[in-house]
Amino acid sequence: MSGSTTFPPYTNDLDKKLRKRLLLNFNTESEKIYVKLRKLFIMDTILYLFAFSAVLLGILGSFLPVLPGPPLAYLGLICLYFIPETGVSGRELGMHGIVVSGITLLDYYVPIWGTKQFGGSKSGVRGAMVGLVIGLFFAPLGILLGPFLGALLGELIAGSSQRRAWRAALGSFLGFLAGTILKLAYAFFILWMIISSLW
Repeated sequence: MSGSTTFPPYTNDLDKKLRKRLLLNFNTESEKIYVKLRKLFIMDTILYLFAFSAVLLGILGSFLPVLPGPPLAYLGLICLYFIPETGVSGRELGMHGIVVSGITLLDYYVPIWGTKQFGGSKSGVRGAMVGLVIGLFFAPLGILLGPFLGALLGELIAGSSQRRAWRAALGSFLGFLAGTILKLAYAFFILWMIISSLW
């Protein structure tokens, strides 16, 4: 019986592909190797699915403040780390962690900085935040116009001149736009890493 070829009870396409790739004679020892590789293949597939899902949510989070865009994209990179064939190292993971922390901090600071640089007050900053939340219900245009209109109304309600109010609104809009572009760039970079690891 040692020279005969036997097969474990798997008949789906995945098993056929693995059999063809491995070209194994399924005696007792090779069957154990096959089953182990099959489990690893399935685990890698699950990790890739999690990675893609996390990055897609990260892209949405670049627009929606209710979702942490860069951290979600980073979660996709963590999934790649657990797939040995991708070559993502622990050092690379740590460097990306620092980058994500920086982007997240800048995302909160840049709109405020933009509003202040253009002469806005705390009322304009608060108005921009409220406008962003309300704008979510009128996406995608509301996400862009919300901070602008919110900062404008915030300054006008606080008694600022129209000129100052318009400047503050412009600063808030530019700050929000800069933060969004930064988050999108990182999320798409991680998406590119995932796709390139498949080839």
